[in-house]
Amino acid sequence: MTQAYEQAFSDGGLNSMQFFLLVAVANAGPTPISVLADHLQLDRTTLTRNLAGLVDDQWVQVCIDPEDRRSRVVKVTTRGLAAIEKSYERWEAAQREVTRHLGAQLIPLVKGLAHLSALK
Repeated sequence: MTQAYEQAFSDGGLNSMQFFLLVAVANAGPTPISVLADHLQLDRTTLTRNLAGLVDDQWVQVCIDPEDRRSRVVKVTTRGLAAIEKSYERWEAAQREVTRHLGAQLIPLVKGLAHLSALK
């Protein structure tokens, strides 16, 4: 499955993990990094490392949390939203490819697994 997504994103400006993170940040809105890491079930340092490239490309911004100055908040930029929009068709193509390979009978299993992981 990973190969299908990486192939779909190979000719774009971002890879599948960057797309995933951008969408997660956009959907969450301005969120403390620790909260986003918990939501994504990632170690905070792993998330911070993966966000670094998005910050460098100005797709996300990390700033001081106005409610807790000890905390950092991550939010998507206008440039990041444009990158999501530009890459969305690639993601849809990868979804179709994975669905085609898995077959319709396995899709409920995949959705069930996703639901279980969301229950954490």
